[in-house]
Amino acid sequence: MSFATDRDLLVLEPNLFRDIAFASQLLASGTDGVVSGTSFTSASADFVAVGVAAGHVVRIDDLAIEVIDVVSSTELTVSLLRAHSEDPAVPPPAGVALAYVVRSFLPQLEMVHRQVMRAAGIEPDGVGEPSDAATVDDVLNGDEIAMVEALGALDEIFASAASMLADEPYLRLRAASYRERFSSARQRARVRLDLDGDGVVDVVRHLNVVQFVRW
Repeated sequence: MSFATDRDLLVLEPNLFRDIAFASQLLASGTDGVVSGTSFTSASADFVAVGVAAGHVVRIDDLAIEVIDVVSSTELTVSLLRAHSEDPAVPPPAGVALAYVVRSFLPQLEMVHRQVMRAAGIEPDGVGEPSDAATVDDVLNGDEIAMVEALGALDEIFASAASMLADEPYLRLRAASYRERFSSARQRARVRLDLDGDGVVDVVRHLNVVQFVRW
């Protein structure tokens, strides 16, 4: 599972969930949304069945809000975008009979996550790896790596959208911008690993070098 979530994409691109919509990545939609405090409900939804989870984003008209928790199949705990994911929830404007959409860019996030982990010498699935090889669970600074993954995912998202809409040069420019930012972030990134489970960094790996593993 990627360290970055849809919320991380929202931080970087506030209009992403309004401007780009891949039909195959629609999780839920309806016209019976209700916001009361930090509760969002939809009697017609089954959020659990479609895989809505913390870190996803619900769009109501032009307002994109974070999913903090899935309370039940019909209820989510939500918030306006917070400065930090650990901050208290900020209630969105209340309303009833709201049209809403939940889309996710998890496929792009997961693809970039696998690229980043392999650049750090970590096989995401652990298949065929030596028993003492580092795993994704050994990464201590997932929050830092999440930003790298989010930048890479935005490059993929805008590039894909540009390939479908050839008359939208803006999308190509956004893709190029994020490609450059992703490359720069990857050059600076350090993956800190705890190999013995004591919570202390044992190894620091760079993403801008090739990792060799002795078998």
